[in-house]
Amino acid sequence: MGIEIGKLKRVYIGIESTPGDPVAASDILAVTSCTLQDKHEPIPVEDAIGNRYASRDSVMGKRWSEGNIEVNLDAVRAGYLLKLAFGNEINTNVATSVYDHNFYPIASGNIPRTATIYHARGGTDLIRVSYATVNSLEISFEDGLVEVSANIIGKFPEVTGISEPSLTLLSGTTFSFRDAKLKFGASLSEAEGASSTSVNSFSLTINNNAETLPSNGDVTTIRTKEFSVEGEYTIFFDSVEERDKFRNLLKKSLIIQFDGMALPGNYTEFVKFRLAKIRLQEQSIEAGLDDFHTVTGSFVAEVDTSQVPNVIDCIVRNNKSTVY
Repeated sequence: MGIEIGKLKRVYIGIESTPGDPVAASDILAVTSCTLQDKHEPIPVEDAIGNRYASRDSVMGKRWSEGNIEVNLDAVRAGYLLKLAFGNEINTNVATSVYDHNFYPIASGNIPRTATIYHARGGTDLIRVSYATVNSLEISFEDGLVEVSANIIGKFPEVTGISEPSLTLLSGTTFSFRDAKLKFGASLSEAEGASSTSVNSFSLTINNNAETLPSNGDVTTIRTKEFSVEGEYTIFFDSVEERDKFRNLLKKSLIIQFDGMALPGNYTEFVKFRLAKIRLQEQSIEAGLDDFHTVTGSFVAEVDTSQVPNVIDCIVRNNKSTVY
C-alpha cells in the first residue's frame, strides 16, 4: 500500500430510509476535510494488587463514529448535508428542469434523518458509517468561498464486507462571498423585497443536539434533543439602525441567499435560508485606527407562528429532479 495525500480520499453518501440500516451511496461529496472515524473509550481496570502500576488491564467500552465533514457550498451536493441537518424535504417542480428543494426542521419528534457515509482514506482502507446524524451544521464565509461544516455522529464504522462505490463527481456551482445577499425586514415578505446589505462576514449554525445511546458498548441509537439556530454577521456601521435593534430588542426577519448559474426558462440556481425572527443576543461596534467602523451582531432564531417558516427553512433551487 502506498502512502497517499489527503486529496486522494473519497467520501460518498446515501440517505437512509430507516435510521441505522445501511444503503448504497447515491453521490460523492467533494470534501475539503473529513475527520469522520472510529471512536472508542476503553475502560481501564484499576485496582490494588500490591504494586504501583496505574492500569493493570482494560476492557472494551463505548464505540461509535464521530468527526467533521467540510465542503464548499454548492447548488447540488450540499443538499445531502442540509437534509440531514433539517430532517424534512419537499421537492417542487417549478418549471422544466427546475426544482425547489425545501428543507425544514423536524419539530414534533426527535428521531433524526440519517445517512450512510463511505469514507475511503486514500488507498489504505474504507469505512462505512451508518446512522450518520448531523449534530450541528455551520454555513460561513468572509472573503472567500462559502464553507459548510457538519459535525456528524453515527454507529461504529464497518471495515469488512464492504466495497467502495463507483460514482462520478458531477459538477456544480460553488458559491463565494460575491454571491451572497443578506436582507432584513419586519417580515419575510418584506425581507424578500428589501435591498441587500453589504456583509463582511456571516455564519449560521443549526444545532440538533444529537446524543448517542449506547447498548452493550456500541452505539445502536441516536436521538436529537433541542433544535436551535444561531449565527453572527458583521456589516459596516454606517447608521444607527443596527445599534437600535440591539438596544431596543427589535426583532427582524433575515434572509441569506446565494445565487448561482442560469437554469432553463430564465430561472437561476440559488441556496436561500429564511429565518422568521431573530433577536440580537450580543453586539460589538469597533474599528482599528486605520479601519472602518463595523458592527458585529450575534443572533438567535425565535419562533414566529404567523409566518412560514415559523423558525427557519432552506430552499435549494437546482436541476435535481428527485429528493435527496
